[in-house]
Amino acid sequence: YLPNIIIYATLKPRALKLSSEYQSMFAAIKEGFYFVWSSKYLRLIFLISAVYTISIRSVAEILPVIADGTFSNGASGLGQLAATVGMGSLCAALYKALGTSERVAAFSHSIILVTVFGMISAWLLTITHQWSLALISASCMGFSATYLGVSFQAEIQADLHDNIRGRVMSLWGMITLGSMSLGSLLLGWVADIFGLFFAGSSLIFCSSICLLYISLKSQSFRK
Repeated sequence: YLPNIIIYATLKPRALKLSSEYQSMFAAIKEGFYFVWSSKYLRLIFLISAVYTISIRSVAEILPVIADGTFSNGASGLGQLAATVGMGSLCAALYKALGTSERVAAFSHSIILVTVFGMISAWLLTITHQWSLALISASCMGFSATYLGVSFQAEIQADLHDNIRGRVMSLWGMITLGSMSLGSLLLGWVADIFGLFFAGSSLIFCSSICLLYISLKSQSFRK
């Protein structure tokens, strides 16, 4: 956490015009919820964020099961898988930081392709019995999750006013964190009963249906 502390201490945010109108916490959250619900674009972004979180990021929460249950590699295997996920995330962060500053539409072909790429990588990680393929899949999964997370956060904030930004982004954080918890819980439960292969295959099947629905509904926003 030390780098975060140093960065936050040296940031110089722009001055904001504070509203003098008092709102309770629940009223502010309610207003943020209605703001998101009134926009089809934001609703679909929140929905695809939940889908990618459940289908990709939740798999990262069961890495101990994969490392020891599938490969019997114990703590060292878990460390290697976690490191490759982190490496993929770092590559995505560098790519976004050093790449173009132009807006990337939330439902552009590149975003959909990265989502599919991440879902397939997560699925391969749950079914493979080859350690090298598992490491590659974990790295690709980490890249996709970070790329999508940064892209969606940037796109959501692009047209938000300062007086609503914090509430909308808080709701997005609740959706993604809640989806990851729910997805990992369901994935672990299904894997415990039916096996990891069935759990991973069911996950990508259901996620693909949801992604197809989102893709069809978002055609008018696609560039």
